[in-house]
Amino acid sequence: MIDNKERMNAKETESKEIESKETESKETESKETESKEIDTEIDTSEIKSKEIGNHNDETACDERVFDPFNQPFEEGRVIYKNRGHYRVQVADQTFDALLSGRFKHEAVGNIDYPAVGDWVLVFLQGGQCRIESVKPRRSVFVRKQKETGGKKMAGGLGTTQEQVIAANVDKVIIVTGLDGNYNLKRIERFITLAYNSGAQPIIVMSKLDLCPTPEVLLEAVNAIAFGIPVIGYSAVTDAGFDALSAELSPTDTVVLIGSSGVGKSTLTNKLLSAPIQKTGETQQHTAKGKHTTTAAQLLQGVSGLAIIDTPGVREVQLWADEETLDQTFDDISTLTANCRFNNCTHGNEPGCAVRAAIESGVLTKERYAHYLKLQREIAFLDRKKQQLESMRNRKQKHHKK
Repeated sequence: MIDNKERMNAKETESKEIESKETESKETESKETESKEIDTEIDTSEIKSKEIGNHNDETACDERVFDPFNQPFEEGRVIYKNRGHYRVQVADQTFDALLSGRFKHEAVGNIDYPAVGDWVLVFLQGGQCRIESVKPRRSVFVRKQKETGGKKMAGGLGTTQEQVIAANVDKVIIVTGLDGNYNLKRIERFITLAYNSGAQPIIVMSKLDLCPTPEVLLEAVNAIAFGIPVIGYSAVTDAGFDALSAELSPTDTVVLIGSSGVGKSTLTNKLLSAPIQKTGETQQHTAKGKHTTTAAQLLQGVSGLAIIDTPGVREVQLWADEETLDQTFDDISTLTANCRFNNCTHGNEPGCAVRAAIESGVLTKERYAHYLKLQREIAFLDRKKQQLESMRNRKQKHHKK
């Protein structure tokens, strides 16, 4: 019995020793495997380190040149724009310029792209000029971009976008002819856009020599201008030119806005004292001119005055808000404030100052009707602006990913 127990104990001891040896063997093999893997990782990292070192050695110079954060930028001003082509003045030199790839990638809508009058940071190398960024604008003249067909435009931002005409301007010269071009409602639209830009508007009524009764038309314009200078001007007799010059300063940047054939280029040449811009004749039977100016361009006069001449505007589509509209129709805003009820709809409510002004002839029905039309147009535009802003935010988030 005892011998059997001793034999069983001996077998158990022998079995445990075998298991112990097998465990030790497996641990040893595992350690050797781990050691080999570590050695392999070290070798691989050394190879990668050598490859990276070689890559850096070969392209270090190129990375320093094209790194957008380490480049020596120059400040310039956009003096010409036509589609995707720009011309930039840097100090006393002028360069043809293109947008950098980074700029085009990060730009979301029309408002982000350079316009004539913009101050920009550019990178110059080998006679080439690349626009990297647009500096903050102190003023910007925009209108609603004309819809050219299709439900959506490039970039997926829809048909409602602003079109930047000029930037960093001090004064907006609204040029209208005292001939068949004369239109008070168009002038009201131009005034609204000018106020929205942040610049000071000036109204120039050209072709004074062709109008038999200029006093009547000028008085009608003054009635809707409310403090804006209104100047009758003749390119033939120079009448009114001194009055216009008195409104301008040698340090001003001004933009000329108006329909084709109203004399913007002729007036530009007169203000610059040089025949720089091409001019053309107006068709007498239609009072319409040809597009002698095909792209916006900034021109510098000897006195220092900078003038942005623009192509003729066929459609004056608003890009403004209710506050700007009230500034244009200041008379109606004042009357509204004098109504008995704050929520007066100017219909049948008692004590309506607007209706009383219309009945007495102080406010014309035509002017009030046009105000209501523009009010509806801006209300619709506000809804479109919200959609545009939502789309822009989505695109910006997509760019950040």
